[in-house]
Amino acid sequence: MQISEEKVASELECNELIIDIIKACKDNNNIKTTIDNLGTRDLYGVKIRAIGESGVSIGDFQNLNILSLGRSAALSVDVSGKGSINKIEIYPTTIKGFVRDN
Repeated sequence: MQISEEKVASELECNELIIDIIKACKDNNNIKTTIDNLGTRDLYGVKIRAIGESGVSIGDFQNLNILSLGRSAALSVDVSGKGSINKIEIYPTTIKGFVRDN
């Protein structure tokens, strides 16, 4: 029963998260991304996946704290050797862990 309660609490927490990518631009071999936290929960980190023609780069920002209605500083992910970047995915972290869209 406890596992089910934790799963429901985690899913409810994820439903309260809203992020907005304010800026994502390539600067030399880096993708610099700025995000807004528009949700009602504070974010305690984010994972950024930059998907390119030749592979994927992942930036794991675990010690980040973006308050509700706050904005991150520029977050930089090294994309050397990944070719043209086609997609950027951002997964926020709450107290319970990473939120990933299935």
